Amino acid sequence: MEQHNILEMRGIVKQYPGVRALKGVDFTVKKGSVHCIIGENGAGKSTLIKILTCAERMTEGAIFFDGEPYHAKSIRDAMNIGISTVFQELNIVNELTVAENLTLGRENHKLGVIRGRHEYPVFQMMEEFAEDISLDTRVANLSFAQKQIVEIVRSIGFQAKLVIMDEPTAALSKQESLRLYGVVEKLKERGISVIYISHVLDDIFTVGDEVTVLRDGNVVGTKQISETSREELVKMMIGKVVHSTYQGRDVEWDKPVLEVKNMSTPAVQDVSFTLHKGEILGFYGLRGAGKSEVARALYGLDKWTSGELFIDGERAKIDSPGQAIHTHGIAMVPEERLSEGLLMKLDVADNITITNLKKFVKKFGLSEKEKVKTAQHYINELQIRAHSHRQVVRTLSGGNQQKVVIAKCLHSETKVLMLDEPSRGIDVGAKEEIYSIIRELASAGSSVLVFSSEYEEIASICDRVVLMVKGRMATCLKQEELDPQKVHIITMGV
Repeated sequence: MEQHNILEMRGIVKQYPGVRALKGVDFTVKKGSVHCIIGENGAGKSTLIKILTCAERMTEGAIFFDGEPYHAKSIRDAMNIGISTVFQELNIVNELTVAENLTLGRENHKLGVIRGRHEYPVFQMMEEFAEDISLDTRVANLSFAQKQIVEIVRSIGFQAKLVIMDEPTAALSKQESLRLYGVVEKLKERGISVIYISHVLDDIFTVGDEVTVLRDGNVVGTKQISETSREELVKMMIGKVVHSTYQGRDVEWDKPVLEVKNMSTPAVQDVSFTLHKGEILGFYGLRGAGKSEVARALYGLDKWTSGELFIDGERAKIDSPGQAIHTHGIAMVPEERLSEGLLMKLDVADNITITNLKKFVKKFGLSEKEKVKTAQHYINELQIRAHSHRQVVRTLSGGNQQKVVIAKCLHSETKVLMLDEPSRGIDVGAKEEIYSIIRELASAGSSVLVFSSEYEEIASICDRVVLMVKGRMATCLKQEELDPQKVHIITMGV
């Protein structure tokens, strides 16, 4: 290992059942530098970091850290060696003070009894990085950006040599992002190396020294920030994107099913669009761009602050998911299917039928026979691979779980189906089956809204695509106007 490198990862392979997520990745970070990693969703960024932090085991390869072979077996081992990670979902305790969070797990104690408050070196670091944040403040009262700084300081306060930041500005305002850039610069001044993962090219060109581009589990290349451009990085990320699988259909463009005019919520501003009968309309953008928030507002989960909604030409208002489903025929397949879309301890039949049990009410209670008949219809129609309708859904594959969620929505007699990240976490074969189901629904006259951060997904199934940037609509493109480089440039704010 070269003396000026803090980290070397050589020939890293990660094999999952049926999928090779990393295909011999070589990755090096210099001491005291900020090395950025970029790539589309599924490129392998998260897998690489999980291996480094011991959340996953590599299948093949070797890792060297600070001149020595790296043999950490757990996240705690990685921290003790000098590798800390600041994830998008912060790992701090809201009920504790800043001081208590900074020393959590490393308190001065005797026989397990904490011995009062001491002046830890990390407290001085906190004052240096953010003198406006009091050590006695309860963390719950801090902004997300301030919480993030607390976590960064905690990570370096205990001899971190390498800090990994995963999409650190995804939930920050412009002003908060500028403050974070200053924190990164202070880390460099201390000789601490940073791996900075981001979709935001402004971040890359502001804080980075080098950037490595991943695509489909391979390293496309590593560039000095001073010697590359936004356009070059976009080309490296997307490669040759082909979406020839788009299959045109007859959309009834003269029949608007759902119209949104100037919708604003705390998360999105001034969103307007029309969904037509038989149309698949896509929403595409980076994490935090506002895609999912549009879906949540339409589903009655987020409150509108202004705007108008029309369904079949009539003014409407949706205050709850129940109202969306039962009054207006709008159903949603959520991004988090395990926690929000399924009852994991129930079987396939119970999950499919639970949204519309009134259909099975007979004189003396629910008709189990009719429930089973309905469930079996959707199992056959959507080709759900289960050994029976009584199979518990937690034992199904990800693709078949997603089909059960879709079946549940269809059983609620939906006219408009919304799918948030419909293929997240499922294999390629299952993706194509889900896409086929979406196309068939549209061909049968249903209208579909797809919210996705995967360009190929949007391009292959959508008739039109709304591009979201920082909570606003940037533009709406017809299928024939879709160009991968153009789309990425718009959504990345190049």
